[in-house]
Formats: sequence, C-alpha cells, structure tokens
Amino acid sequence: MSHAISEKDDKIIKEAHKRFSYCEEWEATARANFEYDYKFANGDSVNMFQWDDWVVGDRVVNERPCLTINKTMQHNLQIVNDGKQNKPGVKIAPVGDTASYEAAQIYMEICRHIEYISNAENVYDSAMEFAVNGGFGYWRITTEYINDRSFDQDIIIKRVKDPRSIYLDPDINEVDGSDANYGFVITNKPKDLYEAEYPNHTDVGGSDSFAGYTSSWITREHIRVAEYFRKTNKNDKYVKFKLLHTGEEIEAYLSELDEEAKTYYREVKETEKDIPYDQRSYMERDVVRGDIEWYKIAGNTIIDRG
Repeated sequence: MSHAISEKDDKIIKEAHKRFSYCEEWEATARANFEYDYKFANGDSVNMFQWDDWVVGDRVVNERPCLTINKTMQHNLQIVNDGKQNKPGVKIAPVGDTASYEAAQIYMEICRHIEYISNAENVYDSAMEFAVNGGFGYWRITTEYINDRSFDQDIIIKRVKDPRSIYLDPDINEVDGSDANYGFVITNKPKDLYEAEYPNHTDVGGSDSFAGYTSSWITREHIRVAEYFRKTNKNDKYVKFKLLHTGEEIEAYLSELDEEAKTYYREVKETEKDIPYDQRSYMERDVVRGDIEWYKIAGNTIIDRG
C-alpha cells in the first residue's frame, strides 16, 4: 500500500533522482577505472588482479604459470608515505579588526580536539590511499551524539569506507568542489537491515515520482538510502548602515533584519536617493545566498531532513 507524498516532497524526490542519474552517467567511466586501478595497484599472485580473466583462464587450461611482480605499489607507497609525513590539517589565522592571535589559538585547540576524538590521522591516510591507488578519496565532517543518553553532540571527522558512495555535482568549476550545487552520499542497505533501522518507512515505492528509477533505487535484496545535499540560491541584498538613535553600525542581509531596522533602512535610502553614492550613509549590494538543505531519501520517501 503506497503512502501519500506532499507535492513539495514529490518535487524534491524527483529532483534528487534526476540529479543522481546525471551524476551516475557522468562518472561511470571514472568509477570503472577506479575499480580497475585500485585492484591493479593491489595485485599479487593470489588474486591475479594484474591479469585479465580470459588470459588467466587460458594459461591455467594450458598449465602455464601466471606470475605477478607488483612494481606499482612501491611507487604508490612513496606518495602515500610522503602524504603521511605531511598530513592535511586545519590552520586558523586571525584576520579582521576583531580577530586576535589568542582567539585563533583557542579555535586551533578546538580543531585539534576534533581531530583527536575522530582519530583523524587514520581518516586522512585512508582517503590518501584511495586517491593514490584509485584516483579519488573522501572524508566527511559530521556531528554525532556523544552517547545514547545525551543530547550533546560532537563534531566528528569520519572515514568514507568506499569513495564510490560519494557523488558530486558534475558541473563544478573549482578543483575542491566547493562550488557544487548538490551532492549525494549513497548506501545500499539489505532490506532486512533497512526495515529494522527504519520501521516507520518500510513502504518506499509505488508513486509517480519513482517512475524510471525503480531498478537502481530498489532491488529484490537492497534499498538505496541517499543523503541528498542541495544548495538553494535566493536573491538578497547585503546592507550596511547606522541606526540614528543609537549610532550602532549594522551590516547584514536585508532579509535577516527585524521590521524596525528594515523600516529605518528604507527611510534612509529614500532620504538619500539623490545624494552621490560615495556620500551616502549606507551601502548595499545584490547577492545570491546559497542555503544548504539535507534530505535522507529511501526510494520515493524522505525519511529525514535538516
């Protein structure tokens, strides 16, 4: 029995399915090469990863030897070991009128604590090994509750066990992907484990929003659970002005001001509209704000959001 889905959720689910299909198609060759390169780098005389299957079969039938002398790994390890000696890390520099060296040091200590409780050295090493052997690697920064009897959370740096579970917007321009408009973290869960973890969301198929995606998002044995991150761009204005009665300088997005501040700003703007720009007591510019939304989607159902 299918469940009702709101029009807004249905639109988000369709968007996620369409975007994931685009990512999957775009990265298909890179992911096939990742598997081939990673296996080749770890090839030995037991797994025969550096031999094509048909060649191994032919040589076994004809009782000919298949030797593997892996010369790739030693070169990869030179890069990996260099990366272990020069690990990535957070560095905070005090920049701006209100910043100080002491405050920067406090933030640095917080970052070191996060890395310590996350065992971040192993996380960085794992991502480095994937990147060198296969072509790309990831780690995640997320939050977790301290334990099952607490509402407090810690920031955690987490290892990504399989980099192929991450999909980024194919239309990025920056090398680090910081301009991505969306991304996915994919987990294919066995149905029995999924139903045990999400007992309130066992019916995750059967609506129009799912048409065309059933074969990859739900199989006989697995259900795909996707964390979907998307950036929603909104037009806004960034303003700077002083309140007359207090002399307080305000610098903020116009949409975030309270009604009193907005009213005062409009009055100042109207009063000074004929004054040359460089003589006005206020400043403003048009901006596009990128707010980040997070959804956890299973099949055609949003089971969590934030």
